[in-house]
Amino acid sequence: CLTTITNTMTTKIKNVTSDYMGRWTKINFFATGGTVAIYTIYRPNPSSLRQAGGETVWMQQQRILEKEKDKENPRKQLILDLIGDIKANNKNNTTEVILLGDFNEDPRDNEDDGLHMLMGTCNLINVFEERFQTLPSTRNNERAIDHILVTPGILRSVRTAGLIPKDIGFSNSDHQGIFIDLKPSVLDTKNIPLQPSSMRKLKHHNAPKVEWYILQVLERSHAH
Repeated sequence: CLTTITNTMTTKIKNVTSDYMGRWTKINFFATGGTVAIYTIYRPNPSSLRQAGGETVWMQQQRILEKEKDKENPRKQLILDLIGDIKANNKNNTTEVILLGDFNEDPRDNEDDGLHMLMGTCNLINVFEERFQTLPSTRNNERAIDHILVTPGILRSVRTAGLIPKDIGFSNSDHQGIFIDLKPSVLDTKNIPLQPSSMRKLKHHNAPKVEWYILQVLERSHAH
């Protein structure tokens, strides 16, 4: 998961954390009356279970879950752990939430222990479904697996939402980007130095690919 914050947004950061397996990253921003928590999430594709090799995201997460929690389904466990993190982050009911993620699930599938449970338990709304009564496909296959889910307070601050043109996205991505544009009044005026991020347990040991990815990120950042 990767989240990039630029310009004056960097002065509104309260803290930065991530899931210990790298399943999501989270940035808490100062907001009027509380905080805004932005999560960037990747949920394993169910087809990963059938793929050969032990280094898929699914298999890496499964090994850790079996060792630490005696669980075997990374997709279900991500939803459960994410719900727990959102609730722990909002003990005083002063946190608005934005989830940006490749959930690898179309809500119309009605998957058990999936998006519907997450949205119902945490009072989240799918921005595109609410504003446009449609779920956009980001992979030209009529399935909507990338979503932006928000709490009601954030939904009231959404000015626009849409799909990013394909010709300005990451060249190696097979997903079309989606975005929301928020009113700046969502954030407070407090400033705080950037907090260092922690290391995650999952790592990629192919150095050339890691270097290539970092160069792609820097190139796109400079270009836009």
